[in-house]
Amino acid sequence: MKGIGRVAGLGTLLCMASIAPTAASTGQAPPAELVNALRAQDCLAVPALAERRISENARIGSRQTDQILIEMAAYCAYQANDEQRAYQFTRIANRLPDASHLAWAFSLWWEAMHGTGSAGLDTLTRMSRERPDFFNGLYQSTLNGLDARFEKEGLVAERLSLLKILSTYFVPTDLFQSADEFRVRYAGLLVEQGDPAQARATLARLTEPVWFLQASLDPRLRTLMPANLDLRGRVEADLLRAQAAQRAHPRQLAPLLWMAANLRMLGRFDEALATLLSAQQDESGPATYEDAQDKLNWWWDSLAKTHYLLGHESDMVAAYTRAANIGEGGGANISQVLNLAGRQLSLGHARIALDMLAPFDVSSPDVSPYGQIVARSIRGCAAYLLGRTEEAQADLAYLIAHRDDGPGGIVEEVHLCMDDPDRAASDYIALLGDPRKQADARLSLAETDPMPAHLQADPMTRRLSELRARPDVQAALERAGGVPRIPLMRTDF
Repeated sequence: MKGIGRVAGLGTLLCMASIAPTAASTGQAPPAELVNALRAQDCLAVPALAERRISENARIGSRQTDQILIEMAAYCAYQANDEQRAYQFTRIANRLPDASHLAWAFSLWWEAMHGTGSAGLDTLTRMSRERPDFFNGLYQSTLNGLDARFEKEGLVAERLSLLKILSTYFVPTDLFQSADEFRVRYAGLLVEQGDPAQARATLARLTEPVWFLQASLDPRLRTLMPANLDLRGRVEADLLRAQAAQRAHPRQLAPLLWMAANLRMLGRFDEALATLLSAQQDESGPATYEDAQDKLNWWWDSLAKTHYLLGHESDMVAAYTRAANIGEGGGANISQVLNLAGRQLSLGHARIALDMLAPFDVSSPDVSPYGQIVARSIRGCAAYLLGRTEEAQADLAYLIAHRDDGPGGIVEEVHLCMDDPDRAASDYIALLGDPRKQADARLSLAETDPMPAHLQADPMTRRLSELRARPDVQAALERAGGVPRIPLMRTDF
């Protein structure tokens, strides 16, 4: 989301060239100084002009020129790395009648990442009511960031309001997304607040198999879920929904990604590959699909993952490389670099994994907190395997201090990589005793359908199996409800 200014760039910051010194709706022409600065895209002059007009209350919102001026000022401030100033401009822009998606989205992103207290809730509430098209187009990473901040700050009432809005009204325009993640969180919070009936009603709206699974493992929610949950049947049903979406939207990549994810979990890797490659059947290829701007790198990512599962190592590397070269969010692509580095590590190529991460400053604000956790887990493990113990321990210390920013079980996997099964076991036992974290811990330790033979040599697979068999971990698992048996491949959950 850091790259949002670059995504919009000057291309979508409205139509600068259309500004002319003609009379506006008020019958007054914009000042020539203002028109010239906007036409020239003068980032030295525009913010100062905007602040002067704001301070003078010079008919802000009365004509198109004012809207363009404020949003151009926000863009210029962002380009100058003054995010707080950019945020102040977008907050003003959002009060004008024709605020762009950029202005709304940047405001919410800034409030999620840098705000305090209830900042962000008002913006989200207004978006859901006034601009549902913008609201439904929000990146889920921004929404997750806002929820994570509310949780860290202990803002229970604000979290309830946020998750209620997202559970009830958020209908992502991205066909490969849903509001189920927020529904599971909302239901858990409702149970904690003594409202299991509303929690049950919220869970009844789930459609994604992965979130059925997550809820079924959550001690707060499992009694509210259907008995004898047929997860494989739910994945097969979700595949039918994805196929229907593909027929309805044949020029979008999202349904293909959705279909491929389900096919991989079912172990139907060849079908997943054929599904993805169908986008290359005509000469135009996947780059011309309607959602290619947001999904092309993830199409290559999905293709790479499928090649990995099929044992096509060179094709996997080529696909991840293509994805990484596309860029992400208007800036450098880190997601596919991390995914490829992680695959290289699992295949025993620690040196390659470490070299891949070397050019990146993983502590940069351009890398999300989640991305920093994933990057440091790969880098720390690879460094340890190469005998660079001091570097490995530094990354491990960061992971321990920020464990809640990343996926469940990631710190424990690093302990296993660093030959410390006792610490990993101790951590898992503690997580299994925490109602909020138990589901992630049980999912990490669950028994699933066996992966392809060429991947069973991954030492992490063996170490996790050995850890799960320890008497102390077994006892903790039994107290938590037993070792889950999931009749799916561990590919997309």
